[in-house]
Amino acid sequence: MTERPIALRNLAIANRVRITRAADKRRIAAGELDAQGVLLQPPAHWEQAPVVDLLTAVPHVGVKKATTWTRQLRMLPTRKLVDLTMPERAELSKRIALVSAKTRLRERTSA
Repeated sequence: MTERPIALRNLAIANRVRITRAADKRRIAAGELDAQGVLLQPPAHWEQAPVVDLLTAVPHVGVKKATTWTRQLRMLPTRKLVDLTMPERAELSKRIALVSAKTRLRERTSA
């Protein structure tokens, strides 16, 4: 009998985490939230997220590019953000910065 309320509470927590992450992904895509900041110091609701989830929220980074980046660093795309080492975070942060700079340059030249 006590398992059901615990399961419902855990489900509610998981739903809140998913909703918060989805909102963060939209904010990253819109440029309102810095993906590098989330990568370097992930909030509690991002700690258990796969690294590919954060990377694909960055404009012009799709699943293929995110997977390529993680494989080049010899990690699985499903690796959790909390498990990344600082050198791995730094390298991914550099790559995000490069893509972001290229995106801003494209926007300036097309305007």
